[in-house]
Amino acid sequence: MAGYPNLPEMDELWPDKGFAVIIEDDMKPPDSDDFVTMLSQFDSPDFKLPSKHESYSYWVHDEDGNRYEREEWRLYKSKRKLTEAVRTVLKNKPVEEQLEKLKQKGKRRAKRDDVIWVEIVLSLCTLGGSWGAETVIEEGQINEYKYGSLSFETLQEIDQDLLNQYLESRLSGNVRMHPTKAEAIEENFNIIKEKYGDPTNAKQVFQQKETPEEIMKFLKQFHWIGDKYARNIPMDLYLDEFHNYIAVDSRIKGILETADYPVEEREYTEIEGFLREVASELGITAWELDRTLYNFEDSISSRMS
Repeated sequence: MAGYPNLPEMDELWPDKGFAVIIEDDMKPPDSDDFVTMLSQFDSPDFKLPSKHESYSYWVHDEDGNRYEREEWRLYKSKRKLTEAVRTVLKNKPVEEQLEKLKQKGKRRAKRDDVIWVEIVLSLCTLGGSWGAETVIEEGQINEYKYGSLSFETLQEIDQDLLNQYLESRLSGNVRMHPTKAEAIEENFNIIKEKYGDPTNAKQVFQQKETPEEIMKFLKQFHWIGDKYARNIPMDLYLDEFHNYIAVDSRIKGILETADYPVEEREYTEIEGFLREVASELGITAWELDRTLYNFEDSISSRMS
């Protein structure tokens, strides 16, 4: 029976520099001299593998001894493309200054007694469009006057039979899908009132959660708080437990699509894992990458176009 060649021992298949496209001809016996050959070499990874063919298999070897199957090569190129773009932005834009401001703002917000309610309201307002933050945010800070009309204390004073009507009128023109979001805010208001009494007690229970999984489970009990916001809320507050997390939203997905990453083919945790690898190569935390992608989206995308 014909034996398959030991590829790592075949020096001619590994380039001295750059990358080599390797072809396996399945129409030939494995012990033939040209069953596996080097098809071509490239100095940079800016090339595509030949189209799939039932009789041939293709992969890539690099000068460091790595081997990439077709899908691995696709992900490698996406990671390299994104990493280089972010690295350039890190060097040329005031990223560190912006991140420090966000860290300090998060720490200050985390001290609020009503922080859980603030974050729920802000999350629902921004769902489907970050501009919805202007409902309670002004110049990057919570506008207490704007927020006051949606504060837990204010909602307690409203006739509960008219609460949904009040919320609809308050959100109308300020957020997308305001009727649905008014309903979600009302439902979340009732969850806090019935389970914790008020936001202060809800915060105390929240602070007792010790692991990221426990924290996310607590947050996901609230309507419309899913994988993204269950991460984004503690990331907003710059909690230690979430420095290695990514809040994957439409803006980040858009950047990934520009990097030719197959967003629609991946689950949330796969996307998050990919971005963690990018952060590791850049020598920054996942939180720092997340906030860099969000705040410098245009600069990063333009370097990949």
